[in-house]
Amino acid sequence: MSVSSNLVETPEDLEVKRKAWVWNKRELLNFVTQYAEAADPVAISVPTSEQNAIVADAEKAKFPITLVRKLGKLQFQINAADDSDLLAELNDKFTTALRGYAEKLGLGQAFS
Repeated sequence: MSVSSNLVETPEDLEVKRKAWVWNKRELLNFVTQYAEAADPVAISVPTSEQNAIVADAEKAKFPITLVRKLGKLQFQINAADDSDLLAELNDKFTTALRGYAEKLGLGQAFS
């Protein structure tokens, strides 16, 4: 049995994870919002040059570019949705993708 299996996260550890997630989520959502706002409403499936620049900046900040694109597209669709059922579905997809990213970072417990 390894030593790490006997370790328990303290409240201080969880607070550090929570702060790390809050910062990380804020930075990620900043890129996602910019990406969604830069979308061409006519051809959303084709990234604009501005969106490509935003993704390049996100990549420099070490964010997964596929996640930025996926969340940006979902954010664009959420902003344009009129149907409440569609909006709920898109919000669920957005939250699920964000939660998955938090868990991959080891910050799933801090997800909020």
